[in-house]
Amino acid sequence: MRKLALAFCMTGLVGVGCGGSDSGGGGGSSGPPAMPGTVNEAGMKKGVTTADDLRASLASPDSNGDAISSGAVQLSQAGMTAIGPKAMALTLMEDAAAAVQSAATTATGTKTCNATGCTYDKYGGNGFILSGSVQATDAGAAGKKAVWNLTGTLTDTKSMNGVEFTYIWAGDLTLSETGINGQASGHWGGKGTSMANGQSIAYEYDIGSIMKFNNVVVANKAPTGGSTYAKTWSSVKLNGMAFAQGTSAWEGTKTYP
Repeated sequence: MRKLALAFCMTGLVGVGCGGSDSGGGGGSSGPPAMPGTVNEAGMKKGVTTADDLRASLASPDSNGDAISSGAVQLSQAGMTAIGPKAMALTLMEDAAAAVQSAATTATGTKTCNATGCTYDKYGGNGFILSGSVQATDAGAAGKKAVWNLTGTLTDTKSMNGVEFTYIWAGDLTLSETGINGQASGHWGGKGTSMANGQSIAYEYDIGSIMKFNNVVVANKAPTGGSTYAKTWSSVKLNGMAFAQGTSAWEGTKTYP
């Protein structure tokens, strides 16, 4: 996370007199009010195909919890690349997300999986701990319903004076061959301290994305009907005060075909 500390310094985020009022942005999975962004059609399509892959996995006789959990986490991050421009902090949090995915090399806690999902109880290693569940159920003629709520924590003791990260992946999707409906979201937060000009600066940031599916129809790995909505946001606070230049949110919708 040295890049994050460097970016704070380069943009003046650890300077004196940042000031500003509390915008209240970024709390929860819906994020702050957003401006129209630029739809990344490739990113939107990737979200759709990831959802369709999850549908196919759930319909397969070889369905397994690890694959379902992996698809759920990927969907929770899909909104990050579906809309632009990407905020500085959002780009940096992608690095952190990648670190999290490779953190649990020496596992503690428990992970219990079956053909329809996994449950985690303080599972992980190398400072990263994950709890929550990913579960799929039958939805009758509508196909399968996948619901997940995962919370991970990571303490980075190697840089930035032990910054504490919290990751939340959540989703509620109904998936069938006739349509995909629901939403998936990812929320990343962090807090810690840094030194600048001999002063201790307390900072916290809130970064997230959400992707919504409205009657999306997929044929031959391509969306042919319905629509998707995506939103990304990031906000930064220094010593409890919102930093205006550190807050941004973008949203957009793609209709198919």
